[in-house]
Amino acid sequence: MPQLQPLLEPTILQVPGSSGRIILTFPMTAADDADQLRTMTSPEFLEHLPMMNPNMTLADIAARREKQAADGIYKVFRINKKETGEYIGSCGMYRIETDNLAYDCGLGILGQFHRLGYASEALFLILDHGFNLGFNRTTFVTSSNNIGMRKWLENALGAKLEGTMRQAWRDDRINEWVDSVMYSVLKSEWEAGMRERLLTKVQSYVGVGITNNQK
Repeated sequence: MPQLQPLLEPTILQVPGSSGRIILTFPMTAADDADQLRTMTSPEFLEHLPMMNPNMTLADIAARREKQAADGIYKVFRINKKETGEYIGSCGMYRIETDNLAYDCGLGILGQFHRLGYASEALFLILDHGFNLGFNRTTFVTSSNNIGMRKWLENALGAKLEGTMRQAWRDDRINEWVDSVMYSVLKSEWEAGMRERLLTKVQSYVGVGITNNQK
């Protein structure tokens, strides 16, 4: 059976050369908690994640980070702008299954950085890192009403819709159950053209070409 490369060691990810606009750093530390709180209590983050607590505190964020580190099945990166160091959000690997070489991919970006290509670059880096480590499968789960994310997964990435989980999440804001959907990407698909497709989209924002071999 294929083996993973060392997984939870300190890691820095960025697009090679001078073309990337962001840097991803793992692990996140206590110094990141205040920024993570801003992300996870922002209206944009909470809109399609009704199970999240909108009243989280700094102590809640610290406890969440510490539990994830203890569980050993999460690899969550801080996202910073390369030129200024400004915090943008976080993204990473959640609920890692080492036996099945699979993980859920998650992302949270502050509202002022939406629709500027930062999410595409961050997810390119996470996906490329994951498949280079030896993972075979990545999944994305979101609300069925999250049209923006679904369009990105289908059109920009080319991920496959695996199905709808009916009434999967409780949304107390509207006193209803809501559906979630799952998309997936396989290593074979990534290597067969999906990587190049997403890289092209990232390049359209950074304006500097990099070759398909640079990882």
